[in-house]
Amino acid sequence: MNYLTKAMTSLLATAATLSAQGLTLPTDLNPGDPYRLIYVTASARDALSTDIADYNAHVTADAAANPDLAALGANWTAVCSTETVVAPDNTQTNPTPPGSTGVPIYNPDGVRVADDYDQLWSGSLLASVTPAGSPSVVWTGTSESGEDIGHPLGGTTPSFGRSDLSTFHWMRSSHFGAGGGVAPRSLYGMSDILTVPLPPPSDLSPGDSYRILVVTDFERDALTSDIADYNAFAVASVYTVHELAELNVEWRAVAGTATVSARDNTGTNATAPGIQGVPIYLRDGTRVADNYDDFWDGSLAATPNIAASGVVLTGHTQVWTGTFAQGASGPSALGGSASIVGVPSLSSPGWIAAGLLDSNQFRRIYALSAVLTVPQPAIETVRVGSLPNPNVFLPGVTSGPVIGQTWDPVLDHTNFSPNATFDFLLIAGTPLDLDLGPVSSGHLLCDIDPWHVAISNLSPGTPFSLSLPNALDLVGDTYCVQGGSVDMQAPFLHFANAIDITIGMF
Repeated sequence: MNYLTKAMTSLLATAATLSAQGLTLPTDLNPGDPYRLIYVTASARDALSTDIADYNAHVTADAAANPDLAALGANWTAVCSTETVVAPDNTQTNPTPPGSTGVPIYNPDGVRVADDYDQLWSGSLLASVTPAGSPSVVWTGTSESGEDIGHPLGGTTPSFGRSDLSTFHWMRSSHFGAGGGVAPRSLYGMSDILTVPLPPPSDLSPGDSYRILVVTDFERDALTSDIADYNAFAVASVYTVHELAELNVEWRAVAGTATVSARDNTGTNATAPGIQGVPIYLRDGTRVADNYDDFWDGSLAATPNIAASGVVLTGHTQVWTGTFAQGASGPSALGGSASIVGVPSLSSPGWIAAGLLDSNQFRRIYALSAVLTVPQPAIETVRVGSLPNPNVFLPGVTSGPVIGQTWDPVLDHTNFSPNATFDFLLIAGTPLDLDLGPVSSGHLLCDIDPWHVAISNLSPGTPFSLSLPNALDLVGDTYCVQGGSVDMQAPFLHFANAIDITIGMF
């Protein structure tokens, strides 16, 4: 069966059965540093409402529809003023008390627009919210200092700003005459305080698994024989560090009592034949062990002397372990009168077992994360082929090909196949670029031999709806997806561009 016969057969059978703004994180900050994000909404609205909650709701809904912004998990408010609420109060960016107040603010390109709240309302920005030359009129109702200037949103002559300017015009460009508030305009959206995340180790690839080893920043005694107490202490200590808390995983004490060994407590038992487990790193990305066998072979590849907060521990800092070098408990486990301590500045067996100490002394402990996975972003790459095909098959409207989400690409029929009977997708494993002859317009861009999936949409021009299972084993898989339409008048098949996708976690 040739390509044309396969394509037509598949499409007729399925018919019978029936991104967004990019985001760049700040590069001049360190993991754990706070910041806020300001952006211009993709959607527009009028300025007729006198209720600030309406503008906040609009910004919140707009950010939720943008996969990049939604992934931040932030709360959003509108940078605008009504007659009763001014922008600094609404966004909690009031530049008081005197002196530098607040956190730095960035645009979606990762460019710093203000060092703090004082600068935000100083009359000018370090950089514009959108790039120069890409003007967008934005409802503000506010002066450059954040004060009421008699033109609030909800009033008869609301003011507006220009997002491509960094002078005072970013907030107060001008105001409309009476009745001007009916026009749809964008808004500035401001996130609440975000934290720069901890990057995954640089020697791993998306989808790879790993764990993180830290030393707690706090100390405790070793008098209890209940391992749950040490685990709870590890969690409480680690979760005081924002970037580690945001990993949202369980942490266990690398410690042993008389009844529970450190290996069992941390799920790092290396007793089964062969290499066991995943690599273990410090929070700065330094690998200390290739796997669980390596972790308990008596020495580490580097000294585990970095605290949860990122502080490097020097000297003879001691850590409660109650554990021998191979991770087994012994007569000096935690909970006795004297317990084993390790020294994080050592990579020899002394890292875990360097001596004994009275258990009533206060020392730190090691904490080990649960298994983490290097995130794989969803990728959508448009390909038009050599002809080229019409570039009218658009990426997901509300989400890319993300596990646990619904991917919703759409065909734009503004200038494409206006008499379409139905739209279709061809999903295959590899790209192609093949002319099928006079019965089709455009080239076939996905190789439907030896396998393919065809999906039809009987409402041309509306988004497809492809629900992806929430399955990690799909992450990193790549597919060729081509959009097109069927018209009962010649030519029968109308091929649009393809989108080569990589299934991701966000």
